[in-house]
Amino acid sequence: VLLGACGSDPATSTPPTEAPAEPVAPPPPIQNVALTITIDQLRLRDQPGQTGKELARLVEGSQVTEVGEVSDFSSPVQLRGVKYEEPWVKVKTAEGTVGWVYSAGLRYEDAAANALIRQLQQGRLRSFFGNDLASAINTYREQYGQIDDSEAFRTVFRQGRSLRDRMVEQLGRRVVGLDPEQYPDLSWLELALPGYVAQFVAEGTEPYLFNNFKAWKAKAQTTAEQADDEFIDICLQLHSTDSMEYFYPSWFLQTWDYGGHSLLGQNIHKSLMINMEAAAAKSPLFREEFIEIKDQLLEDICSESNTYWESQAKIDQEIQALLDANFSLMNNEDRVALSTRQQMFKDFQKNNIQLNLRSGEE
Repeated sequence: VLLGACGSDPATSTPPTEAPAEPVAPPPPIQNVALTITIDQLRLRDQPGQTGKELARLVEGSQVTEVGEVSDFSSPVQLRGVKYEEPWVKVKTAEGTVGWVYSAGLRYEDAAANALIRQLQQGRLRSFFGNDLASAINTYREQYGQIDDSEAFRTVFRQGRSLRDRMVEQLGRRVVGLDPEQYPDLSWLELALPGYVAQFVAEGTEPYLFNNFKAWKAKAQTTAEQADDEFIDICLQLHSTDSMEYFYPSWFLQTWDYGGHSLLGQNIHKSLMINMEAAAAKSPLFREEFIEIKDQLLEDICSESNTYWESQAKIDQEIQALLDANFSLMNNEDRVALSTRQQMFKDFQKNNIQLNLRSGEE
């Protein structure tokens, strides 16, 4: 009886308390990326491939949204003078029409936006540059994003220059005849190789990648050391126009597409040497780059094919200042070359040197 009295009534007893289950977060929704049309009258087709029925023609600059499908084959197509071999992408227009467009006619702002965009970017890199170079470009982009000190900055900067030269060579093989009024879109190159800007040179006939020193400056400011900041400041002094690298540095006055006059005598050469010398004294990290700039600077002074904007007196004064400074970045051979050139300027007419072109006289 006692046991029965002490037992619990199954109808009225309270079950043991259990902790509520943690809510399971739903998977993030797939973000379909907006893409910009880069070819006017780009055909929207009902099936991937050039035999698909045309549904509409899309205006350059308009936007479509990718819907997560890409063809399992690529088509060789020439657009605006560039040869592509790329797949087709299923998209939706602002009016709601769904169809397929050739991927080379699309621009995306972020190469890592989603898996489909990454697939398109990697496919284009491999198509243009081959597997090995495409892999090297990917490694560079990752390392660019991970720069955390001046030494890493220098390593990535040098890698970028080497890759740029290889990429430009390959790009030239893809160009078969550009229309100067309808250039192809090269923004995808800037996504692939951060720190660079794609432009057309040689009277708009050849693609090229130039250092974007504004972007490099922002990257240098993320490191604790000052060596990379001072190096980029010198690059900005060397290429002051639009903070972009160019074939003609600040000591040269370009007067036509393929030439112009040296500005020796305006103390640009001397100012650069003073700043490089000071930076090299603080850190040897970028000494190799400073030596390269010094060699270019001396080539401008000593080249027999150069013409000069300033007078003989101003030129002589700047060369003497360079000699008097006794820069450690210059060796004895450099100083001999400067002294020899200085003597040639003293008798510029005999040595067939054109100078004082600022005044309109020779």
